[in-house]
Amino acid sequence: LQRILNKLKAQGQELIQFCNVNQGIVTGADKLSRRHIDNYNINGSVGDGIFVLVDQEVDQLSLNTFDKKLLKPWFKNSDIMQYFTGNNTHEKVIYFDRKAKEISNSYKQFLFKYNKILKQRREVINGVINWWQLQWPRDKTIFESPKIVAPQRSTRNTFGYNEVPWYASADVYFITQKSNEVELKYCLALLNSNLYYLWLYHKGKRKGEALELYQIPLSEIPIKIIPKLEQQPFVNIVDKILDITKDADYLSNPAKKDKVKDLEHEIDELVYKLYDLTPEEIAIVEGNRK
Repeated sequence: LQRILNKLKAQGQELIQFCNVNQGIVTGADKLSRRHIDNYNINGSVGDGIFVLVDQEVDQLSLNTFDKKLLKPWFKNSDIMQYFTGNNTHEKVIYFDRKAKEISNSYKQFLFKYNKILKQRREVINGVINWWQLQWPRDKTIFESPKIVAPQRSTRNTFGYNEVPWYASADVYFITQKSNEVELKYCLALLNSNLYYLWLYHKGKRKGEALELYQIPLSEIPIKIIPKLEQQPFVNIVDKILDITKDADYLSNPAKKDKVKDLEHEIDELVYKLYDLTPEEIAIVEGNRK
């Protein structure tokens, strides 16, 4: 086992060398909580949207076209599966980042109901943001560009991919490209493989049996750098997986799920070859897979 882990470390470079790893958004007040109501004497119900609204709440705001552009699709970490993500949501986040210089009357009237809560957030108290802005909005390009996403905790190595606007909270981590040396989909293939489950289980962070996919353990994952042409077979299989999993009936279609399992097995074989694993070492990896 130690020999296998040493092979990964010796042949790879840390992911952070060629990818950005960012935590999702911290609004400071997604929805109204019991504590908010009790501490600030707010008139409302637990679960009412503050920065994160369901479609029905959005409809009640009667927003104009410009205001609607500030609403971004909001996803949960449960929307992340191996290789793909759910891309339908009934929630939106009001995306007032630090570049926003003013707030429209519609949003001001709505958010002012929660003014007492919003003014108590750390960055407002420190004078860094206005009371109506998101606490840590991150850079918009993180959510708009091609990306790998991971839930902060999972029983298996769960890395999804999408190229659509996909905003999420701090319990999701976003991996985006910063070097043309490595294809994101090549990284995705490695990260979802059986071999990399072994790495994350023994060299990453865990809570019990669950992997903790936080910024530091993700940043330190070793990725073997090979020429772009040699990355292509991995990318081709990932594209086949993404083509199947985008179908609306994928999760209820046993034949399609079996096909994806076959493709995942092909990726595992490529990864074993990439690291020159012996049959004995492969047996250890296979015996430890989730």
